[in-house]
Amino acid sequence: MKEKLWTTARLFLLVMIVAFFASVQAKAAEYDVVNRYKLLEDKFYTYEMLNPYGHDFIIDTAVYLNKNLQTIIKDGKAVSTFEGTTAQKITEGTKFLEKYKNTEQTVRIKLQLGVPLPTLNFGILKLVPDLRAGASVGINLGIRTETYSFAQIVDLLGSDVPSNIKNSATLCPEPAPGADIVQNIITNAGIGSCPAMTAAEKTVAQSYTGLYFRPTANEFPALHSYAKGQGRGGLNVNYFYGENWFGNVNLYANARMDMKAIATADSLARNGKLDGFGGEKNTTVDFATDLKFGYKNGNLATFASAEEVKVSRMSDNEDKGVKLIYGDNPLYRLHSEYTYKFIGFDLKPFAGLHKREGYDLGQGLYGGGDIGFYVWNDRLGIRMRGMIDQEHFTVSPQLKLWLMHLDYMLKLPVTNDVDGGVKPSAIHAINFRIFI
Repeated sequence: MKEKLWTTARLFLLVMIVAFFASVQAKAAEYDVVNRYKLLEDKFYTYEMLNPYGHDFIIDTAVYLNKNLQTIIKDGKAVSTFEGTTAQKITEGTKFLEKYKNTEQTVRIKLQLGVPLPTLNFGILKLVPDLRAGASVGINLGIRTETYSFAQIVDLLGSDVPSNIKNSATLCPEPAPGADIVQNIITNAGIGSCPAMTAAEKTVAQSYTGLYFRPTANEFPALHSYAKGQGRGGLNVNYFYGENWFGNVNLYANARMDMKAIATADSLARNGKLDGFGGEKNTTVDFATDLKFGYKNGNLATFASAEEVKVSRMSDNEDKGVKLIYGDNPLYRLHSEYTYKFIGFDLKPFAGLHKREGYDLGQGLYGGGDIGFYVWNDRLGIRMRGMIDQEHFTVSPQLKLWLMHLDYMLKLPVTNDVDGGVKPSAIHAINFRIFI
């Protein structure tokens, strides 16, 4: 008993150390809406990892969102439908962006299905396979006031705009403030350094006119938008070797599509679109794997994992001039936890870190603990979780009822400043899971 209590105390101490370093902010970087979504989604992955699946038939749904997201979308649509002169519309667009300046809003919706396959035993090696398929879609919106050169404005055009159009925009004479950027390319094609265009290229370019305009000033508030859809399906195999070693190997097709755009007061007023998404899709399908290697000694468990590791490319649309913005860098994770049990009562402190290209190692630190009461072989019970990372303190109660569980999560910001002045928002999540 003393040894168990000492082990628990040491892990709690580790959690407190993680909490301290997680609360220390790294030097602020420039806001990048894609990297911000990577970090937030990997935090959601951590939340999901802490609620592992059993060897069951599974239907799992989850929704993550900021409570102000619907209000922002409603206000943005009001700007796009505002009736008045162009100047009045731009004024309304500026008011909208100034109202939500330096805020960030995120939403993610997920569906996961699972079907168990027969367990296989080979001496001290036990294999527990399942078929898994799932899909998710997420959006991140961040509003910042920055000073842009024209080249930067062109670079921030919708991710669907072909690269040859963006290249031409920087080579042609700069359009006047408020002018249509793509129409400027067509008008000046073949003049001076502005590249000539074939009839086919002009037809493609015409489809992007009326969408992207040079702002009337180079310093302006702008809505940075990023959206990502993902679907994956394949074979998941958990393995157990003897009493101590465990892990999994997942093999699956990983299909992803994403889009990035910037909306200014001008674009909101002129083209009536909040996000500017559209055009050619950059759908990319990889054959990928997740690998976990863990060791358990009594109630103490530690594992290291690499997730979304690309094995080979199956298909993409790069020949059409579009490429996946998210990239194909894997997610690395190190995690430890200790489970202390007695009649109906569980106490589990944990600590870990996750890392993917796009954010710092310190941003992936987390620590916390679960306390739960369960009966009937853990089929009925309640659990309360608390955890902290560099940006949020998280509380998550869960109700488990025989063949289902209902889980609520609230991430409360512990800092007012990330990536150069953006204030992170509180994030709510609901997870409903059926397992048979």
